[in-house]
Amino acid sequence: MRQVVNINKKWAFAKRFDIVPKEVPEDWYLVNLPHTWNAIDGQDGGSDYYRGDCCYMKQINKTDLPNGDRYYLEINGANSVAEVFIGGRKLAHHEGGYSTWRVDITDALENITVIAITVDNFHNKAVYPQSADFTFYGGLYRDVNIIAVSSAHFDLEYFGGSGITVTPKIDIKRESGSGALKGIKKMFKSKTAEVEIKTYTVGAEGLNVRYIVRAADGSIAGEAESGTGEAVIGLKNPRLWNGTDDPYLYTAEAYLLRDGKAGSR
Repeated sequence: MRQVVNINKKWAFAKRFDIVPKEVPEDWYLVNLPHTWNAIDGQDGGSDYYRGDCCYMKQINKTDLPNGDRYYLEINGANSVAEVFIGGRKLAHHEGGYSTWRVDITDALENITVIAITVDNFHNKAVYPQSADFTFYGGLYRDVNIIAVSSAHFDLEYFGGSGITVTPKIDIKRESGSGALKGIKKMFKSKTAEVEIKTYTVGAEGLNVRYIVRAADGSIAGEAESGTGEAVIGLKNPRLWNGTDDPYLYTAEAYLLRDGKAGSR
């Protein structure tokens, strides 16, 4: 089972650092995430706010983490170029400030581990957007987590996603001669739908995946089991999302099965 530990509290922070330290400096001040260093100078409507390198550091104790075979550092937003260091050694480089990304830190994790994340919001011709009518706030401006998983798990490095993709296909039938408004109402009374679910896994050779689509009340609307990494689940009389008038959503779940029992989620 995937277990997520939030580590937003008490990061040491500094601007204009020379090198990435191996230990957390005592003279850096503490911040909680989400955080931006442009909270004040980015509010005046000008273009004179600080754009450059900053560094966040945090010490974690492995005994505070859940048991797992692999551990991932999950960064949900670092604007706009970031690098991850553990014990002063660089593990990852990421460009783009508006997407989730993860780093496998298992082999670098010790009983006491110092994590450093450098972030740079300087103008960069290789990173989009390059210009806009808003402030390019620098910082770790969304949650940072550590995820513990078993050796067989859904791929957490697959484009920053959950290791699962969901594609609904709706059968829409309209009666001939109906007006535009009636046609729209008919569309939102579709009789059938197919939900195509694909999973991307690591270390799961020979294991099946159980797929479940749940209605908004948690009841099972459809389910399937497959060893091919994908399945199609049919839904009868699906209730379609209709903006603020009827924001109804289904939920898709996937479980790796070992000996017929659910393991990683």
